[in-house]
Amino acid sequence: MCAALAGGLTPLIGTLLAHRYPGAWWPLAVFSSVLAGVSLACISILERKKQAGGGRRRQGALEAPARRAMPRR
Repeated sequence: MCAALAGGLTPLIGTLLAHRYPGAWWPLAVFSSVLAGVSLACISILERKKQAGGGRRRQGALEAPARRAMPRR
């Protein structure tokens, strides 16, 4: 949902900045840099969680449980 909102609003915000500051490139550059910084921060946080063991894969509702081999008698 966040990607849809942020990704969908990015062109709108860029257009508003272009109209607000005609002929200036820096508002769009600052906006793009802020988006890149947020993405970098999110990736960094996810990597730390993964290293700490918080990234364990959970069994989905539609996923069948793993079967263990039955010992032979």
